[in-house]
Amino acid sequence: MYFLVFATCYNANAQVLCPAKHGNKWGLINTKGSWVVKPKFDSIACLYNGYATIYSKNVKKQGIISSKGDIIVKLAYDYIGLVEDNMCLILKKKTADSTDYFTGYLNLENQKLIPAQFESGEDFSEGLAGVKDINEKWGFIDKSGLLVIPFKFESIYSGFHGDTANVELGDENVYINKKGEVLSRVVPSKPSIKPYNLIGVAGHLGRAELNGDTIMRPVYDYFGYPQGNLLWYKLYGKFGLVNTNGKFITEAKFDYLTYFSADLAPARIGNNWGFINLDGSIEIPFIYQQAKNFSHGLAAVKHKEKWGFINSKGEWKIKPKFENIANAFKDIQVKGEPVVHFDYQ
Repeated sequence: MYFLVFATCYNANAQVLCPAKHGNKWGLINTKGSWVVKPKFDSIACLYNGYATIYSKNVKKQGIISSKGDIIVKLAYDYIGLVEDNMCLILKKKTADSTDYFTGYLNLENQKLIPAQFESGEDFSEGLAGVKDINEKWGFIDKSGLLVIPFKFESIYSGFHGDTANVELGDENVYINKKGEVLSRVVPSKPSIKPYNLIGVAGHLGRAELNGDTIMRPVYDYFGYPQGNLLWYKLYGKFGLVNTNGKFITEAKFDYLTYFSADLAPARIGNNWGFINLDGSIEIPFIYQQAKNFSHGLAAVKHKEKWGFINSKGEWKIKPKFENIANAFKDIQVKGEPVVHFDYQ
């Protein structure tokens, strides 16, 4: 199964890597197409905070490597979470054939393990992690596994940022300090005001201004989120572009259309993929079997059953030679929406 990752920021001086598959094994390549980590893993995650999770089909276990390919955590765990605060969450099956797991933690600085004993857990933040006990109550442990805030919360909305965390205590949504003391109730923020409202029902949607005036009649399958003053719409199974005032940029003629990056959006007509620009015209011809968004000046495309990378002019920067890639190049230190690109077959 595949999960995609989108980088959220760009640092021209940062090292950017992308998981790629060659010879039925996964490794990490740089923007020149050279192997930084040779393809030797059955599956690999996109990098997060300088680390990537790996998976072995033989032992059916996960481990962690650095961005240089060094083994940081051996292939020994049923599941490994993201590295936060030099700690990573681990899961261990309750029984050999169980689908339920206990939660524990591994300290990457000293390789000390907090045994998998909790019913659930959150990532570490500010030296503490929220964990749940058998009575369905949440508390907080430190990096040694010591319970520093007792199990008394119904849920944890967010871990510690600075000296406060957001939890549910009884029926109240409150902020607490690192002693577990209630600081204040949480006042719900006002919902953000969208530049327009959706009208109609699913499958028959339209758009209206905030004063209620209709911009687009409720006949559309779906709408994308606005990017600047543009958004895509879907009508009778086809995609097109419209601006936020309801002026059509293109008719609904694409079989698939996604969001813009670097002012270009991957689109599909029939079985062929290409890229359109902000005015809806074709910028890169529809000659690929598949195409993904641009990141760090490169977009992954599939050509003659192999993946490579092109620039915004459609020129090959990394010729197609990979069996698969994990979506896009990513700054090795960027957090964002990271997830394992694992193939368990």
